[in-house]
Amino acid sequence: MGDSDNIIHNHTQLMFMLRPLFMSVPRVSTKLRQFMVPLIMLLAVLGATGMATCVWLSQEIATSKSGIKTTDIIHTKTWQLLPLIPVTETNSRRLAEIQSILFSTTLGNAARHDNQKHQLDMLQAEWRTSLLPALLSATSPQAATPQLEVFAEKVTALNRVFDIHTAKHIKQAILIQKCLAVMLALLVVLIIMQWRITRHASKNTPPTQLFSPETASFINNATVLQRINLVLNSEGPVCQRIPSILFELQSVTPLINLQLRIYEHDENQHYYEVSYTAQQETDCLNCPRDVNPAPVAGTPLCWRLHNRQHFYGILLGELPDTQELSGEHSQLIETVAAGITAVLAIEQQQAQQQQFLLMQEQSDLAKNLHDSLAQSLSSMKMQVGVLQMQGNTLDNDAQTLVGQIRHELNSSWVQMRQLLSTFRLNLNEPGLKTALEDCCEDFSQRLGFAVSLNWQGVSSHIAEHQILHLIHIVREGLSNVVRHANATAASITVEENNGWVTLTLFDNGAGIPENISDNSHYGVLIMRDRAQSLNATFSLQSPASGGTEITVHFRASKRHSPGSSE
Repeated sequence: MGDSDNIIHNHTQLMFMLRPLFMSVPRVSTKLRQFMVPLIMLLAVLGATGMATCVWLSQEIATSKSGIKTTDIIHTKTWQLLPLIPVTETNSRRLAEIQSILFSTTLGNAARHDNQKHQLDMLQAEWRTSLLPALLSATSPQAATPQLEVFAEKVTALNRVFDIHTAKHIKQAILIQKCLAVMLALLVVLIIMQWRITRHASKNTPPTQLFSPETASFINNATVLQRINLVLNSEGPVCQRIPSILFELQSVTPLINLQLRIYEHDENQHYYEVSYTAQQETDCLNCPRDVNPAPVAGTPLCWRLHNRQHFYGILLGELPDTQELSGEHSQLIETVAAGITAVLAIEQQQAQQQQFLLMQEQSDLAKNLHDSLAQSLSSMKMQVGVLQMQGNTLDNDAQTLVGQIRHELNSSWVQMRQLLSTFRLNLNEPGLKTALEDCCEDFSQRLGFAVSLNWQGVSSHIAEHQILHLIHIVREGLSNVVRHANATAASITVEENNGWVTLTLFDNGAGIPENISDNSHYGVLIMRDRAQSLNATFSLQSPASGGTEITVHFRASKRHSPGSSE
């Protein structure tokens, strides 16, 4: 039985458990009871159906999302093969890595799920019969470029199909939830109208006696479920929507100190929290926290938020020692947890798709630069080389000038290659720490010593667009260490204080030249511009102990809602 079947089964079972309560209440008139019982049952079934639909659609979206993510990795790693030509035994593992991803079970399942098995078979055949032989036999990047472009276009086409299926499921989820929300609202209105009519007709019966406590509690829970469903399908960042949901749960259950802990990429080490307390209605670790909830003696409880593909987080709460959690409350919490899981799944897919589109745009820009400016620089280098070979026909001043031109061309060529590598930067996994670890591993090989990463208790979520700017700043700073610093050690430190994050890059090299200026060093200008895009403070200095220190101080951004932009 799947997640959706479990939810419907639990709520149907709850209806039959509570039906005798309605029939055994003498204080409710027969006419009112006959009218209210089916309406209340229908109200609960609609709420459960909405949650079950969200769970089912989230599973559909997660499957297509795995196809999008896998084809994105294949596309990026394929373009990264060009600088490795000719292929040697050392870098041939890159070919094996791409082949393992291309023929992986994850991609095969996604293709079968979206009826794209034939297109995947064609892509795999293109790799076997065309691209792989071309890469192995090529002696220069230009020799394998045509086959690589054809393969990349087919990967992009398959990615686009996965994206279309994902967008279709998202639209279906929104439409179904809107329809259910309207139906739930109409049912609530009918119940209230009938209750008022009956109260009017029973002047001698106080309104509080029209329903038994069990019936009133059931109606209240159904209404809360309807309000939570509306909030789940509203727009806005998660840290703005979740506190109201936690408030609703805390108002109808004996739980206290409810918190939602959201993990980054199935990791238990990196997460951020959203909570609700009686002292502070909206509490998010992305914002300064001035009020701490008073400790209460109770039993800690948790509900895992996950589907078949991913683990998203944990819903935490405390049950006071003097209270008990009924079966009705447990089923209500499990239903809400399933709805939150569906929202987190859709939001994560949207965030990764936005990241893919940005990476695709940068990859296209890098390709255009490679085909235009990089080729022109290469041609000029060859022409200057021919000119230097005719040294006997040139005077000394001309030979000196030609040598200077060749030196500048070589420098420009190296900077162009580094720029192309930066444009093709790909964040395979979400989260700043994961991206920095990949960056440290990359530059440790280029520097010949390990670049250390000091991650000091950062709990706030850092948005994807902030991560991208920070990685570009770090890569530019480490590139300067490679080119100019003559350093023997380098480190990256990330720490947080009340939602403000400080990133520090330090090396023990030669330090900053006295004549440096932003206008004459494009790397410094680029880093400063990216820091301004984050509304961050940027500093570049040489400590008294020597070396160079780059500091970026910024406020962690709240998680983007699905479909939002920077």
